[in-house]
Amino acid sequence: MSEEAYRAASDQIVFWQMKCCAHERMHCRDERVDNWPAVRLFQQTMRRIGEACFPVLLPSVPNENGGTVGAERAEAALGELALLRARVCEMEEAFLADSDTGAAIYAYIAAYDGGFAFFGKEKRTVGIDRKAFFVRDDRTGQELFRAKKFRQTRVIQGEKQHFALSSGMRRIRLSGPIAEERHTRMEVVTRALTPDDIHAIAPLEALFRASIETGNPVWWS
Repeated sequence: MSEEAYRAASDQIVFWQMKCCAHERMHCRDERVDNWPAVRLFQQTMRRIGEACFPVLLPSVPNENGGTVGAERAEAALGELALLRARVCEMEEAFLADSDTGAAIYAYIAAYDGGFAFFGKEKRTVGIDRKAFFVRDDRTGQELFRAKKFRQTRVIQGEKQHFALSSGMRRIRLSGPIAEERHTRMEVVTRALTPDDIHAIAPLEALFRASIETGNPVWWS
């Protein structure tokens, strides 16, 4: 097949895909499950409850983009999501929270050793463990700052600026904020999880219900 014929055939396929189904892009349901840290928290929580309780979900959740879950497993997956909703409150987790509002900013993710941001200029990772917030030098592995409660402040010096993290007499500077600037006072807290903390539950419920209704698989992309 010539390149010209190949392009023409490809255009015909794309046109057919646009018109052959009542659903946009032939997707009955499109849901954003969430970012990778949220997926890791989803996996982490299921493993803490017990891997045997999630024989469909745990093997099905990908570690990278791609993969499918067949419609024949959708009903079982919905049952496991219902179990997760019911039992998630049995688990406690550490969060970096806004000290003034209590709003969770980041959760502790074991797969990332608690790290949630990397500052390439300084070669530093910031994160939390189940006790405190930390700043670590990635070249040496040395912990440069640790605090359970701390303050974030923008510092402007002439045309230059940086962000300072401080707790009592301890202080460290970074080239950018570790969270949105509206979060000025933060702390590491441990509390019971709720279904709202596991952002993947609701979109997956919608996807598996659509899979049951249509007989089509759930695609990860």
